[in-house]
Amino acid sequence: VLPDCNEKCSKVYKVSNKLLLSTPINTQKKNMDDKFPHEILYSQKYNDAQYEFRHVVLTREVFMCIPKSRVLMEDEWRQYFTMSKGWENYARHQPEPHILLFRRPLGTDPDTGKVDPELERAAKARYAQEVQQYCYAST
Repeated sequence: VLPDCNEKCSKVYKVSNKLLLSTPINTQKKNMDDKFPHEILYSQKYNDAQYEFRHVVLTREVFMCIPKSRVLMEDEWRQYFTMSKGWENYARHQPEPHILLFRRPLGTDPDTGKVDPELERAAKARYAQEVQQYCYAST
């Protein structure tokens, strides 16, 4: 159950068998609405030599219901949004804690969440080629 943004008082909500106290909306900074989207936003995927990354921008309602002091376990974040399998919430964007950072090993099969050696080799070869092209283009 998500909190109603129009409520004027604090209320207790049950999320993932835990009780959370929501902060009254009227105690938030006036400009805080500017940083929250109206719907959950997903970034494009990007990668390095080891991982594929993406970030997710939460709505105010979802942000108010999730634990703030740690990364989320898969069963926690899947209550609010969906992504293919294999993603791990490894951090938050510290200046904007409503942005969650996710990663998964290169070559992860999106249907199973497991690393497929053939997909991994292909992904690492693509990355090496992109780096090489970038290095030659910058010289």
